[in-house]
Amino acid sequence: MKELYSLQNNAQLVFLSACDTSIGEIIQGEGTLTLARGFFYTGSQAVVASLWKTSDKSTSYIVEDFYKNIEENQGVSTALHNAKLKYLREHSLSDASPYYWASLKAMGDNQPISLDNYNVYYWIAAIFILILLIFFFLKSRKG
Repeated sequence: MKELYSLQNNAQLVFLSACDTSIGEIIQGEGTLTLARGFFYTGSQAVVASLWKTSDKSTSYIVEDFYKNIEENQGVSTALHNAKLKYLREHSLSDASPYYWASLKAMGDNQPISLDNYNVYYWIAAIFILILLIFFFLKSRKG
């Protein structure tokens, strides 16, 4: 987390799709220290993060629709909400359990954002690499 807090970032959106990215250590007087909070500290305007481990299949379905909604000029929370509603409409009752669709939450600014294709791929790659580094760091600490 120290590395994250030392960064400067003006991203309109950070999407943390790895498991448990909205879970963190509770510090008395501070609240919960999470990756999402770290990205807000660095200057991000909106963060989408996961509350628990879930199905890759359902998450990828929701994420794909989320970005389609963002491209249609919907705000971050609205885009995620509509992607979840579409998932519920198009899937069976057994796949409609909140376990499959409710783990992602949007926080921060709900204004529409522009996806500059040139920058988006760099941010996606950077966030993916950061998530991998954090995952391996946490795994090495437990082991």
